[in-house]
This record gives sequence, C-alpha cells and structure tokens, in this order.
Amino acid sequence: MPGVVCCVFASDIPGSNATGPIHYDETVLADQQVTCVGHIIGAVVAETQLEAQRAAKAVKVQYEELKPIITIQEAIANQSFYQPFRTIQNGDLEAGFKQADHTLEGEMHIGGQEHFYLETNVTLAVPREDGEMELFVSTQAPTKTQSLVAKALGVSANRVVVRVKRMGGGFGGKESRTTLLSTVVAVAANKLRRPVRCMLDRDEDMLISGGRHPFYGKYKVGFLNSGKVVALDVSYYSNVGNSMDLSLSVMERALFHMENSYSLTNIRGRGFLCKTNLPSNTAFRGFGGPQGMMVTENWITDVAQSLGKPSDEVREGRSECW
Repeated sequence: MPGVVCCVFASDIPGSNATGPIHYDETVLADQQVTCVGHIIGAVVAETQLEAQRAAKAVKVQYEELKPIITIQEAIANQSFYQPFRTIQNGDLEAGFKQADHTLEGEMHIGGQEHFYLETNVTLAVPREDGEMELFVSTQAPTKTQSLVAKALGVSANRVVVRVKRMGGGFGGKESRTTLLSTVVAVAANKLRRPVRCMLDRDEDMLISGGRHPFYGKYKVGFLNSGKVVALDVSYYSNVGNSMDLSLSVMERALFHMENSYSLTNIRGRGFLCKTNLPSNTAFRGFGGPQGMMVTENWITDVAQSLGKPSDEVREGRSECW
C-alpha cells in the first residue's frame, strides 16, 4: 500500500516478548493467542499517520473463536482467578457474630472508569549510535519504561534513554500501561534504524489502556440494637483483565481502607483478583481506596436503615478521626 514501510510482529522483537510492571505475564505483541480485544497483534509503519491507519485497517486476521470471560460474575462461576488471594483480619469474627443482636448481608457493584487524560499515549523512538535508543514519552514511569524497552530489545538498561518533557495528564493511566506502546515503537525503530513515532487516537487509547478496576463487594455485618458494629466479613472481587499489572497492590490498598475512618473490631477482608478477557485494568487515582471505602459506606447505610436510625448517627458512633 502507498507509504507503507514495514510491519512489526512478535518475531521482530530481538529480546523478550514478555512484559509487565511486576509480573511478566503479558506479551508486547500477541503471539499465537489474543487474550482480549485491544491486545496488540502487530504494528504498521508508514510515512504518515493516515497511511499507517489505512494499512492497519486493511489487515485481515483469522481467529479460532474461544469463549471469553468478561464479567466478575463469569470469573467467579468459572473460578478464573489470579493468585495469590489476600486476607486481612483482626479480632474474633465468630465471637463477634455471636454477640450481635442482628446480622445483615448485602452486596455492591462498583463500575470502572476511563482515565481520559487530555493527551493520549504517545512515543517517539530515535535510534542512536552503538545500539542506543532514545525515547520521548508521555509517561508517569520513565524508569520502568527504560527497563522494559531494554528487555524487549535485548540490551542493558543503560543503552535506553527515556525523556519526559511534559505529560498531558495521567491519573495512574500512564504509570504502567504506556510501556506497551513505547516498547512496540522502540522495536519498530530498532528494526528500521530510523525514528518512529506513534500517537494513539482516543478510541485506540481507550481500547488498549485499561482503567479503574470494577469491584464487587459481598458483606456480612453483625451489629447491636444501638448501631454498634461488632463483626464484619467482606469479600472483594476486582475485574483485573488479561494480566496482573498492578492489580494485587490495588486490591491490597482496598483491603487497607475497608474500615474507612471507623473503628471496627472482629473484622475480616478477603480480596480476589478475577482473570478476565478485558484489557488489563491498572492504577487510577485512589488506587483501590475508593472501592474499599465505598463498600464500607454502603453496608453502614444498610445498618442504619435496618435500625431506622439516621445514617450519620451510626457513622458518628464508629468514627475515629483526627
């Protein structure tokens, strides 16, 4: 096609195709299997952006269709989880529920969220002498970008220089997911030995980059007639996507915030990471804290309603704020 210079696939990666901020459990470019819509298969390099986009849309891919797991409920039904699980506990849960005048069970679904930073993901890769690669990236994680690009190129990290002049928004969305685009662009520049630049359109960015983790919370709470909570058991499930990314740390943060500002005894929180066929979710402002606290505010409202008390009265009775 007019303007097309070359195509880049997994076979063009001179180093390792495995990538990820902590766990190397995803691929820079899909090889044999695509694990979600948005999993990058290859890249078209052309003289202009428009010519590259036209060529990419002309590519035909044959798939063997497999049944995907999309939602948290589907993951639970299929026992599709990442390891490890996380548990945080304090006090005697069984004794607390025996002490309770009432027990209440409930659940809450919390949706995801797109970062929607003003500047989409963009990388310019410039090959330098002696195998060096210089990258100009909009990222929150230049050091991680450096290490993962070096891993893919099969060179030591000191052969890769990453520069961030300024960044048009991030909110966690450019903490780890930017490394995928940066690595692909660097591989293309390495193959051609000439500068290569890519800036995603908004729809492409939203398709690939992931967002805030959707959560599902199931809870059982024991409380007295006065509204005092004496036992709490919460299970959190997050929709992780097709790779771990930073999801374990996000879940740990949600568990750390399961009390919010309240003083609770006899509590247990469990966190489950649901493996689904969606683009990997990632860091987002609050980093799991909002999900953990929102479930807490939901059950404490349920307690107040079941007792016919104002919810602020129940909250004030359990608050410990400084």
